[in-house]
Amino acid sequence: MNEFNNAISGLSKKYSIVAEPIYLSKFFEPNGETLIYEELKKAYKESYNPDERIVIVQDCNDEYNYDNLPGRSLTFIQKCLQSIDISNWFVVVVTGKKDIESDLEILKQNNSTDQHRINYVLVDTTYERKLSQRDTFCVMPWIHLYVHTNGDVLPCCSANTNFPLGSIQSEDIEGIINNEKFQKIRDNMIHDKLSIECENCINDEKAGLRSQRQKRNNEWGHLVSKEKLNTTIDNFEPVFLDLRFSNICNLKCRTCSGDFSSQIAVEEKVLFGTTHKSLILHERDLAFEKVLPYLKSAERIYFAGGEPLILAEHYKILEHLLKLKKNNIRLEYNTNLTTLSYKNKNVLSLWKQFTNIKVNASIDGHGSVVEYIRYGCKWSELENNLKEIKTQCPHIKIAISSTVSLLSIVSIMELQRMWHNKKFIDVDQFQLGLMSEGSQDDINLYLPLYNIQNLPDNHKKYISHKIDDHCSWLNMLEKTDMVNQWENINNYMHQKDRRFVIDNLKEVHQRKDKYRNENFDEVFPEFQGLFL
Repeated sequence: MNEFNNAISGLSKKYSIVAEPIYLSKFFEPNGETLIYEELKKAYKESYNPDERIVIVQDCNDEYNYDNLPGRSLTFIQKCLQSIDISNWFVVVVTGKKDIESDLEILKQNNSTDQHRINYVLVDTTYERKLSQRDTFCVMPWIHLYVHTNGDVLPCCSANTNFPLGSIQSEDIEGIINNEKFQKIRDNMIHDKLSIECENCINDEKAGLRSQRQKRNNEWGHLVSKEKLNTTIDNFEPVFLDLRFSNICNLKCRTCSGDFSSQIAVEEKVLFGTTHKSLILHERDLAFEKVLPYLKSAERIYFAGGEPLILAEHYKILEHLLKLKKNNIRLEYNTNLTTLSYKNKNVLSLWKQFTNIKVNASIDGHGSVVEYIRYGCKWSELENNLKEIKTQCPHIKIAISSTVSLLSIVSIMELQRMWHNKKFIDVDQFQLGLMSEGSQDDINLYLPLYNIQNLPDNHKKYISHKIDDHCSWLNMLEKTDMVNQWENINNYMHQKDRRFVIDNLKEVHQRKDKYRNENFDEVFPEFQGLFL
């Protein structure tokens, strides 16, 4: 530590040090993110004197997940500076990492709007950069085609949308599938290296959650042999399609973003000045024509959105599949289930002509809670639409796809009990998905506002008690898998202390409440005062 102390002493002679130096080793403590964020908040000033500096001490080796990208703790520092609105000019990193300048430049480009990068002082100490290695293989880049709502092609729906592999608007699909970026991802997967495009699955697995990578390998792994795979694909015939031609949606869900909801996109432009690119009509027509040939090889098509049941392209695809006599193809949906018709088309009449359909209904609770979370829906209509599907299309498999957030977590447990007691939907038909690190990039902070890790300790204790009670009830029903899911959620909630996210983004939440004429405290009395 003498080298660091000497460097700090030298800086104090040149600059006026703001607050205490921040040591990056704290980042790796259980509540490290909150500790560092709070220290940076204390160092915040509306304006700094020219000779003032905040000192960051890189007193440990960072964790590196990706080739040629900075480590986790330094990346977090840059994101916090951006969020709190501290200019990089007034920050100095004391480090033993010889090539730190390139890391700081990458951080400025990827995670900051500042024209300056963070400054640095080198000290003569040992620094080792170790690249994380783990099982990263995923079958999806070989057998799957995903088209995002803005026309970007990504490895899958869980991929980081900040790193598209190409655009269907300006490129041919075959060219994108075999371009340098896609080949690099496949090569990394073959050699157990991490890809930034796939960080959402990596974060889920590190948190003890089951990732999309693991799910898809379990479903489709029999199709490929890792040892025989190439990074290029000579004849691309995807068996699994996920096609999202637009972000058109009739709801404004709290756990969604403008990328997947036209309603939210309008709201975020008004409230925050943010914009979201979505395909316009002629671009959608072009995208449709480009993906049409791939319907022949498809064994499964996943429809999401936006809201797929109000997208014209969804109905075009179903009609084209009937022309191809592909009535047995597996159709899978993620739908808010607020409507079963679009213009003059009724989806139930089309579904009756297909034999293998699964409908994942996005329902995160019941009553006023789900109406708050999924603004624009009516609880009674959701139940009625489910009843209609069960009555008219009994061959359809129904699942309840619930996003577990601090808004929904209690109500989902209540819903499971309520529908079980009514003998309406069995507990086994629920699929729980956590709003984890990669679920949504909220405004400025790059962390989801409604993640359950953001709750204060007293609220976490309240939730844990609810989960324990619910698991006791599930055990009586011998629902072991669901018990394991809830216990994993409970463990995840306590892994990190991220109270600072709520402190920083409460204004975002309150502005949405005001804009929508809603009142959080009335709907969630158990959390009263959380956003005050």
